[in-house]
Amino acid sequence: MAIVLVLSGIVFSLAYFDVVDIPVISDIVNKEDSDDDDDASLEDLEDINLAEEVLNSSEVLETIDVADSTQTTTEKDTVELFSERGFDASHVTSSYTIDGTYYSEEVIDETSTTYHPIYSLMYVSDDGYYWYIYCIDGEFFAYPTTYVLNNMDQSYIYVSESEYIITYDSYTNTYNRLIPNDCTIKTVDEITADTLDELASKELSVS
Repeated sequence: MAIVLVLSGIVFSLAYFDVVDIPVISDIVNKEDSDDDDDASLEDLEDINLAEEVLNSSEVLETIDVADSTQTTTEKDTVELFSERGFDASHVTSSYTIDGTYYSEEVIDETSTTYHPIYSLMYVSDDGYYWYIYCIDGEFFAYPTTYVLNNMDQSYIYVSESEYIITYDSYTNTYNRLIPNDCTIKTVDEITADTLDELASKELSVS
């Protein structure tokens, strides 16, 4: 998953596909861990700049410590939530432990009571459009990958059930509810397979 809507640090509930891959920005370097700036690679520095740019260009509504959240879901609960919304939950994945440690992406277990801060699923709608669906702190968001790639001249767009999106910062192990200034948020009553199937590309247009 990849600019991962994290750096060891900032996982977004948004994602860029190649151009912006998914909700975590990638692993951000803790500059305090190095006595020499030369130890940080150019890629690390670019990731840090991108993370800062995203936060600085957004209206942050609330920051919550993952440990203090009452909405974070277990693998079992998450499978049920995706299934109730009409998605094939057998392919839902996670790649962060509840304390923010990154591990190779794995499919979650429908019987597990283990908690994770962020879950994701790639979904292909009836019209052949690819979507990334995210469950972050118990809330759902969708990123229309195919639409964005076909409309690079427009601002990025995310589908949400509220006016904001949630990003996950693994470096500080916090959730950020925010309204990004450089992308459009399309609100729907509920993110379900049927809802995404009905969202024709013209409805997503922000021009």
